[in-house]
Amino acid sequence: SKLMRMIMSRAKSDPKTIVFAEADHLNVLKAAQIIFDEKIGIPILLGNKETILHLMEEINFDADVQIIDPKSDEEEEMRNQFAQIYWEKSQRDGISLLVAQKWMRERNYFAAMMVNEGVADSLVTGYSRSYPTVVKPMLELIGRQRGVRRIAATNIMLTNRGPIFFSDTAINVNPTAIELAGITSMTSIAMKMFGFEPN
Repeated sequence: SKLMRMIMSRAKSDPKTIVFAEADHLNVLKAAQIIFDEKIGIPILLGNKETILHLMEEINFDADVQIIDPKSDEEEEMRNQFAQIYWEKSQRDGISLLVAQKWMRERNYFAAMMVNEGVADSLVTGYSRSYPTVVKPMLELIGRQRGVRRIAATNIMLTNRGPIFFSDTAINVNPTAIELAGITSMTSIAMKMFGFEPN
Protein backbone atom coordinates (compact mmCIF):
# COMPACT_ATOMS: atom_id res chain seq x y z
CA SER A 1 0.00 0.00 0.00
CA LYS A 2 1.18 3.47 -0.92
CA LEU A 3 -0.01 4.79 2.44
CA MET A 4 1.93 2.20 4.43
CA ARG A 5 5.11 2.75 2.39
CA MET A 6 4.83 6.49 2.96
CA ILE A 7 4.30 6.06 6.72
CA MET A 8 7.22 3.61 6.98
CA SER A 9 9.49 5.89 4.98
CA ARG A 10 8.65 8.94 7.11
CA ALA A 11 9.10 6.95 10.33
CA LYS A 12 12.49 5.56 9.25
CA SER A 13 13.76 9.00 8.27
CA ASP A 14 13.20 10.30 11.81
CA PRO A 15 12.54 7.47 14.32
CA LYS A 16 10.62 8.59 17.40
CA THR A 17 10.54 7.11 20.89
CA ILE A 18 7.33 5.16 21.52
CA VAL A 19 6.22 4.11 24.99
CA PHE A 20 4.38 0.78 25.00
CA ALA A 21 2.31 1.08 28.18
CA GLU A 22 1.29 -2.60 28.23
CA ALA A 23 4.55 -4.25 27.18
CA ASP A 24 4.01 -7.24 29.46
CA HIS A 25 1.36 -8.52 27.00
CA LEU A 26 2.81 -10.74 24.29
CA ASN A 27 1.11 -9.08 21.30
CA VAL A 28 2.10 -5.60 22.49
CA LEU A 29 5.69 -6.78 22.89
CA LYS A 30 5.62 -8.30 19.39
CA ALA A 31 4.49 -4.92 18.02
CA ALA A 32 7.40 -3.24 19.83
CA GLN A 33 9.75 -5.84 18.33
CA ILE A 34 8.51 -5.07 14.80
CA ILE A 35 8.98 -1.32 15.43
CA PHE A 36 12.53 -2.01 16.60
CA ASP A 37 13.44 -4.51 13.85
CA GLU A 38 12.04 -2.30 11.06
CA LYS A 39 13.87 0.72 12.54
CA ILE A 40 10.72 2.82 12.44
CA GLY A 41 10.81 3.79 16.11
CA ILE A 42 12.61 3.40 19.42
CA PRO A 43 10.45 1.39 21.85
CA ILE A 44 10.30 2.04 25.59
CA LEU A 45 8.64 -0.87 27.39
CA LEU A 46 6.45 -0.29 30.46
CA GLY A 47 5.42 -3.06 32.82
CA ASN A 48 6.80 -5.72 35.11
CA LYS A 49 10.47 -6.04 34.15
CA GLU A 50 10.75 -9.74 34.94
CA THR A 51 7.66 -10.58 32.86
CA ILE A 52 8.85 -8.45 29.93
CA LEU A 53 12.33 -10.02 29.93
CA HIS A 54 10.77 -13.51 30.02
CA LEU A 55 8.48 -12.69 27.08
CA MET A 56 11.38 -11.09 25.15
CA GLU A 57 13.32 -14.32 25.53
CA GLU A 58 10.28 -16.31 24.38
CA ILE A 59 10.00 -14.35 21.09
CA ASN A 60 13.76 -13.87 20.57
CA PHE A 61 13.53 -10.12 21.02
CA ASP A 62 17.20 -9.60 21.77
CA ALA A 63 17.55 -5.82 21.86
CA ASP A 64 18.92 -3.19 24.17
CA VAL A 65 15.66 -1.36 24.86
CA GLN A 66 14.61 0.62 27.90
CA ILE A 67 12.29 -1.23 30.29
CA ILE A 68 10.50 0.77 32.99
CA ASP A 69 8.26 -0.49 35.76
CA PRO A 70 6.47 2.58 37.20
CA LYS A 71 5.72 0.63 40.39
CA SER A 72 9.34 -0.33 41.11
CA ASP A 73 11.64 1.37 43.59
CA GLU A 74 14.11 2.02 40.74
CA GLU A 75 11.68 4.53 39.22
CA GLU A 76 10.81 6.32 42.47
CA GLU A 77 12.66 9.52 41.53
CA MET A 78 10.99 9.85 38.11
CA ARG A 79 7.61 8.82 39.56
CA ASN A 80 7.85 11.49 42.30
CA GLN A 81 8.98 14.10 39.78
CA PHE A 82 6.00 13.31 37.53
CA ALA A 83 3.63 13.30 40.53
CA GLN A 84 4.86 16.74 41.58
CA ILE A 85 4.26 18.16 38.08
CA TYR A 86 0.83 16.54 37.87
CA TRP A 87 -0.12 17.82 41.33
CA GLU A 88 0.99 21.38 40.57
CA LYS A 89 -1.09 21.32 37.39
CA SER A 90 -4.19 19.66 38.93
CA GLN A 91 -4.39 20.78 42.55
CA ARG A 92 -7.13 23.31 41.70
CA ASP A 93 -9.20 20.34 40.49
CA GLY A 94 -8.92 18.73 43.92
CA ILE A 95 -5.96 16.40 43.19
CA SER A 96 -3.74 15.99 46.27
CA LEU A 97 -0.03 15.16 46.07
CA LEU A 98 -0.81 11.74 47.57
CA VAL A 99 -3.34 11.01 44.80
CA ALA A 100 -0.88 12.26 42.15
CA GLN A 101 1.77 9.88 43.53
CA LYS A 102 -0.74 7.02 43.44
CA TRP A 103 -1.68 7.74 39.80
CA MET A 104 1.98 7.80 38.70
CA ARG A 105 2.20 4.12 39.63
CA GLU A 106 -0.38 3.48 36.89
CA ARG A 107 1.21 2.83 33.50
CA ASN A 108 -1.13 4.98 31.41
CA TYR A 109 -0.60 8.00 33.66
CA PHE A 110 3.15 7.40 33.76
CA ALA A 111 3.32 6.95 29.97
CA ALA A 112 1.25 10.10 29.37
CA MET A 113 3.61 12.04 31.65
CA MET A 114 6.60 10.71 29.71
CA VAL A 115 5.09 12.18 26.54
CA ASN A 116 3.96 15.35 28.31
CA GLU A 117 7.45 16.01 29.68
CA GLY A 118 9.31 15.16 26.46
CA VAL A 119 10.85 11.94 27.78
CA ALA A 120 9.09 10.13 24.90
CA ASP A 121 7.52 11.27 21.63
CA SER A 122 4.40 9.08 21.64
CA LEU A 123 2.68 6.15 23.30
CA VAL A 124 0.73 3.04 22.42
CA THR A 125 -1.90 1.79 24.84
CA GLY A 126 -5.40 0.33 25.04
CA TYR A 127 -4.66 -3.33 24.37
CA SER A 128 -6.09 -4.68 27.61
CA ARG A 129 -8.01 -1.73 29.04
CA SER A 130 -11.32 -0.11 28.11
CA TYR A 131 -11.31 3.04 25.99
CA PRO A 132 -12.53 5.39 28.79
CA THR A 133 -9.83 4.10 31.14
CA VAL A 134 -7.16 4.78 28.52
CA VAL A 135 -8.45 8.16 27.33
CA LYS A 136 -8.85 9.73 30.80
CA PRO A 137 -5.11 10.03 31.60
CA MET A 138 -4.42 11.37 28.09
CA LEU A 139 -6.97 14.15 28.52
CA GLU A 140 -5.82 14.99 32.04
CA LEU A 141 -2.10 15.04 31.27
CA ILE A 142 -1.54 15.66 27.56
CA GLY A 143 -4.71 17.63 27.00
CA ARG A 144 -6.29 18.93 23.81
CA GLN A 145 -4.97 21.14 21.09
CA ARG A 146 -5.91 24.79 21.50
CA GLY A 147 -9.40 25.47 20.17
CA VAL A 148 -10.49 21.81 20.36
CA ARG A 149 -13.51 21.32 22.60
CA ARG A 150 -14.13 17.61 21.93
CA ILE A 151 -11.73 14.82 21.09
CA ALA A 152 -12.49 12.05 18.61
CA ALA A 153 -11.00 8.75 17.49
CA THR A 154 -10.06 8.20 13.85
CA ASN A 155 -9.50 4.84 12.18
CA ILE A 156 -8.02 4.27 8.75
CA MET A 157 -9.40 1.39 6.72
CA LEU A 158 -7.37 0.28 3.72
CA THR A 159 -9.73 -0.73 0.88
CA ASN A 160 -9.45 -1.49 -2.83
CA ARG A 161 -10.66 2.06 -3.47
CA GLY A 162 -7.92 3.46 -1.24
CA PRO A 163 -7.80 4.49 2.42
CA ILE A 164 -11.02 5.55 4.12
CA PHE A 165 -10.88 7.62 7.32
CA PHE A 166 -13.62 6.96 9.91
CA SER A 167 -14.38 9.37 12.79
CA ASP A 168 -15.65 9.14 15.52
CA THR A 169 -15.65 5.43 16.15
CA ALA A 170 -15.00 5.21 19.87
CA ILE A 171 -15.55 8.30 22.01
CA ASN A 172 -18.61 10.43 21.21
CA VAL A 173 -21.81 8.41 21.59
CA ASN A 174 -24.37 10.82 20.13
CA PRO A 175 -22.63 13.94 18.78
CA THR A 176 -24.61 17.04 17.82
CA ALA A 177 -24.40 18.55 14.33
CA ILE A 178 -21.92 21.16 15.58
CA GLU A 179 -19.77 18.46 17.21
CA LEU A 180 -19.88 16.38 14.00
CA ALA A 181 -18.68 19.40 12.02
CA GLY A 182 -15.78 19.82 14.47
CA ILE A 183 -14.90 16.11 14.23
CA THR A 184 -14.99 16.35 10.42
CA SER A 185 -12.67 19.36 10.51
CA MET A 186 -10.21 17.52 12.80
CA THR A 187 -10.35 14.43 10.56
CA SER A 188 -9.42 16.53 7.53
CA ILE A 189 -6.31 17.71 9.41
CA ALA A 190 -5.41 14.08 10.19
CA MET A 191 -5.88 13.14 6.52
CA LYS A 192 -3.58 15.95 5.37
CA MET A 193 -0.99 14.75 7.90
CA PHE A 194 -1.03 11.41 6.04
CA GLY A 195 -0.73 13.18 2.68
CA PHE A 196 -4.38 12.92 1.56
CA GLU A 197 -6.61 15.73 0.34
CA PRO A 198 -10.04 15.31 1.94
CA ASN A 199 -13.17 15.41 -0.26
